[in-house]
Amino acid sequence: MTVQPSAEVLDRRMDDRVAAAVCVAFCALAWGLARQHQVPDFGVETDFVAHYAPQARNLLAGNGYTYRHNPPGYALILAATSLLTGGDFFVAGKILSVFAAALLGWVSYLLLRALFDARVALAAMLLILAAMVPYSFLAATDGVGAVLMIVPLWLILRRRDPGALTCLLAGAATGLAYLVRANALFLLPGLTLALFLDQDRPRNLRRAVSGAGFVTGGFFLIAVPWLLANWHMNGSPTTSTAYLQIAAHFYAATGDAYGTSLTQAGARFHSLSDVVRTDPHRVIGMYLRDVLLRNPVRLAQEVVQFPGYLFVGAGILWLLSVHTRRRLAFLVVGLLGYLLLGLVGFYARYYLFLLPMLFAGVAYALFGERPTNRTRSGLGWAVCLAIAAMLGKLGYDRSTWVIQHEPRYLVEMAAALKQQASPNDGVITLTAQLPYLAGLRAEFPLAERPDEYRAKAREVRARYIVYSDQAAEVWAPLKFLADPTKVPSGFRLVLKHDPSHTLVYEITP
Repeated sequence: MTVQPSAEVLDRRMDDRVAAAVCVAFCALAWGLARQHQVPDFGVETDFVAHYAPQARNLLAGNGYTYRHNPPGYALILAATSLLTGGDFFVAGKILSVFAAALLGWVSYLLLRALFDARVALAAMLLILAAMVPYSFLAATDGVGAVLMIVPLWLILRRRDPGALTCLLAGAATGLAYLVRANALFLLPGLTLALFLDQDRPRNLRRAVSGAGFVTGGFFLIAVPWLLANWHMNGSPTTSTAYLQIAAHFYAATGDAYGTSLTQAGARFHSLSDVVRTDPHRVIGMYLRDVLLRNPVRLAQEVVQFPGYLFVGAGILWLLSVHTRRRLAFLVVGLLGYLLLGLVGFYARYYLFLLPMLFAGVAYALFGERPTNRTRSGLGWAVCLAIAAMLGKLGYDRSTWVIQHEPRYLVEMAAALKQQASPNDGVITLTAQLPYLAGLRAEFPLAERPDEYRAKAREVRARYIVYSDQAAEVWAPLKFLADPTKVPSGFRLVLKHDPSHTLVYEITP
């Protein structure tokens, strides 16, 4: 006798198929944008060409990992993916972002379906994918890190009383997320807290303690090889230069996206305790203003955007008034990550892991607890689709702007530079796109005078130095190279691009 699936099971299968189809369609859209994106831009992808791609190349060559800001997870994934793209790290980075964005939508749907219902999950997923459009085609760590942070949360919260194996897998997923983005470390105490929030009897509290042990064990199972390697190379398993970004946020007079503030902070601070002890009143005051006032406003304006932010606050407050333990745990874990990121400057891409929580608030405000009224449900879907359309349109406009303004002129300059340079030559440049395309090494010592640049060039074995008006706005001492007819001796112009006023000089003896 054949057992027919219930109507509820059939509905869930249909919802899953719709969600999967939307994610596949989004993947195709994101790949279409990625194919049009041919040259790394001067914004988000600066870290990719300056650090992650060179580190991936080093790993494939059998050399050590030397970037101390984040662990090596993304560089390892990038190196492995590049084997499928013929060694093209930029294409590999775009592929990772495309699939990460689609997977973020899918895993968020699974998480929210477990916590709410399919209607809220589908609506939130549509909004998440629409918000991910401008991040989906860029070669960057943000999408990969975000989806890896959501996976352990889904594993723990998808059902009550997770078993030992589930907790172990969640811990391992947390370890992998940490290896990609160091700030994912908030998940370790967050998941432990989630396990305890979901229990209400002493017997179950013992299970929560056991589950927390398995989460911690799974984390160290993945993270220990890197912690030991970090200890061997840098003297401590937790050595990192992430505190420099915190220092730059609290003390730099002006910030920039190219690392000069981090280098300056490195000359002043040597640990996180140095950062806090130097001026604790300033640190605490700025931190409280950021997490209580500035960052919520910027999250609403830059991540949720209009008109979604008209609903998110009401939805989360309503959710808190009728919360279940697992929903409360979901919000608390997200809050821990938000509070941790309050230590650094605000960049919308850092907060992609909060998209499920933020857009669950929007969807919950529209639908609430399983509405049966068709008029209300239809109105909710109409508003949801309108918000998704506006988010998608804004995201698409931003994406096409990035593609239209990417520095494609660097391709010809890189080809010309590569013809005359030696493979081991270094290039002093604030933005690493040109040496990356030319297959050369990028350097940027914070020199201030021409003779200092010549001395630093010998020190770091750099043969060329690059000037652009954009770079000079960030680091004013470069302006001595602005006029080729007035540069001091020892700098010979070899390449130029007049429209962007990009000049490449050879540093001669």
